[in-house]
Amino acid sequence: MKRFLSIAIALATALSMQAQEYLGGNGDLEYYNENYDFKQDGIYYHIINSVNSEVAVMNTNTLVVHTGVWMHNGAISDIRSAKWTGGDYSGDVTIPAKIYYNEKWYNVVKISFGAFYNCPELTSVSIPESIKEIRPAAFMQCPKLKSTPSFPKGSYIGESCFYDCKSLKTADLRGVDSMGWLPFQDCCLETIYMTASDNWNWMSLDYSYGYESLKNLYVFETFPPAGDSDIPDNPDFAPYRQATLYVPYGSEELYRQAPGWKNFVNIEGFDAGLGGIGGSEVSSTAITARGGLGEITLESTSPAETSVFDLSGRIAAQITVDGSTTLPLPSGIYIVRSSGRSTKVAVK
Repeated sequence: MKRFLSIAIALATALSMQAQEYLGGNGDLEYYNENYDFKQDGIYYHIINSVNSEVAVMNTNTLVVHTGVWMHNGAISDIRSAKWTGGDYSGDVTIPAKIYYNEKWYNVVKISFGAFYNCPELTSVSIPESIKEIRPAAFMQCPKLKSTPSFPKGSYIGESCFYDCKSLKTADLRGVDSMGWLPFQDCCLETIYMTASDNWNWMSLDYSYGYESLKNLYVFETFPPAGDSDIPDNPDFAPYRQATLYVPYGSEELYRQAPGWKNFVNIEGFDAGLGGIGGSEVSSTAITARGGLGEITLESTSPAETSVFDLSGRIAAQITVDGSTTLPLPSGIYIVRSSGRSTKVAVK
């Protein structure tokens, strides 16, 4: 059963006080207030931590009252009332990594709750690598936003981040480590680009909410990312039938046998830029792997737990690489996985 975010823009006034976020509560009712501390080059900021010189991008004012602890620790609840002035951002917005204010430099580290809510003329946002957290509803109801920003590596996207962005067609999630519930509900996404760390489940695609129009899913992982128990194994799940799953060349058979992924009717290979095959050298953060005549050579400057798979998903070797190791293997293409990353090599 679909779960819809219920929001009433009901409060007539905003609290007038120093900018801050969580105001407190008893678990049943919690309060948030954010007022901006300064505005520069058309962007509103509030100071999160003056000692560490950190600021967040925000709207002119946000006041939220809600039940449960949804905003406080990630659990889900209904927002009872909220107010944003909205509409202040338009066109193409570029967020800087640092901002100079009152004779001091600040690092821009976060996009606040509802920061770009209801900006009817907003067309794009550029996010610097310094930002790792995009809080819930950050881009809610921005009707001219056609694609997501390129998210910094290791970033988090909050609940309902792009809720009701009707023109949103493309989402680039390659930098995202985790996502809240229903980040794309009531969107019309057609193309998604993604990797998948061990910290989030690819089926944060949310059981089709916002993905009914999905046509192309590009996964930049040679070895199929493992999801959690919530991955739908139902072949009638809409994206399985209507979308084409694109995976790195040589990995197609792995995905056709992997839980969840195997339900995609159409699986095709593409050049994901993960390194060549046919004996060329490829590297992960921990090891270097080279394919040769009847063998794979693995090298590491420090101990690295490493697994080698054939294209059917069977484990060909599991070893700790420390220095240089040679594995004799039959000819074929192999997946070498170490330190959470996968590369492919060819044995002649």
